[in-house]
Amino acid sequence: MQNEYTTKIGHKIINYLKKKGYNIRYVSSAYYIDPKSNYNPTIQEWLINILSSDIVITSSFHGTLFATNFNTPIISLCGKGGVGGQNSRIYSLLEEIGLSDRIMDSFDKNRLNNLLSNNIDWSLTNKVFDKKRLSSELFLQNALKL
Repeated sequence: MQNEYTTKIGHKIINYLKKKGYNIRYVSSAYYIDPKSNYNPTIQEWLINILSSDIVITSSFHGTLFATNFNTPIISLCGKGGVGGQNSRIYSLLEEIGLSDRIMDSFDKNRLNNLLSNNIDWSLTNKVFDKKRLSSELFLQNALKL
């Protein structure tokens, strides 16, 4: 988790999901080490875990980006105060790909259960990412004069 506020939300979610029988792999950032973290993967292991998870709960922009790119269900935790700071990239990304409803800024058991039970329609997400990949490829080809 990225800060004390999202860490508190994350701990509540983790405890709730453990009670529901979920196997939790909790990874904290090298910049914000949480003693409750129970897993320290390599980058490759981190990506494989995101790809193979039933759901990713993260306060990280990169965790959000990789999970959505892999079409892994996600809940992104953002601090109070809305779109400011670290939150702005997460809000912008999830809004653009039609998943802004996957943002939580407080622990709400009913909302969490709703997010856990709702399947995500990845069609808009995949269209946006495909368009961005093509744009990036064209930019690189032009920059490298290929």
